[in-house]
Amino acid sequence: MNFPNPSLIQIDYRVKRSQLISGGTYDAPAGVAGGYPLARVYRDHAPISDGPQDANIPVEVPKNSRIVITVSDGDGRADIRLAPVRLLAGWWNRSLLTVEEMNSDRKPIDEPQFDVQHSEFCTLGYESEASAWEVDNNATFNRYMYGVMIGKRSRTIPNGEIGPYMTFNAQSYEGLLWYGLEFSAVEGGTDLGHYWFDPYIRVV
Repeated sequence: MNFPNPSLIQIDYRVKRSQLISGGTYDAPAGVAGGYPLARVYRDHAPISDGPQDANIPVEVPKNSRIVITVSDGDGRADIRLAPVRLLAGWWNRSLLTVEEMNSDRKPIDEPQFDVQHSEFCTLGYESEASAWEVDNNATFNRYMYGVMIGKRSRTIPNGEIGPYMTFNAQSYEGLLWYGLEFSAVEGGTDLGHYWFDPYIRVV
């Protein structure tokens, strides 16, 4: 696949309400039920395929591109809002990532930022505390994968008009990144808890 350079790549993970069962907390998220969600991928705001793809299929992104990750309701319900809150950088080309590597020139992606954009409906934003790479000592993640984590807690904003997203830049190395994505969920202002799944990005 050929990309203009640099490109803006948006990955919108579509999670259905039926996949959100017994949510956990920020430090102990529950796994998404019923398999991987679907992902809709956009390049420079235009979809790059006719329909969504399974999130367990690596999303190809160009080197040095900006990547924006959002999570939305799979059925398009406006009363359900989802916010990415943590990225677990697990394996890069079959090598376990470390804090030292993610803070070095060898890192596959730079440090993710958590921000908001205007949208018609939303009830989630972010707390103001800074985030930084740290060793994954999270018992929930460690049952399935290891790596280093970075995140920012979400907060409920009644009648807000902002949409949460996470963004980072791919670096100039080709390879496959296996990562964990944690997100929070609300339904009509009611907290549904925290969930996670483990998709892939392939830098080309």
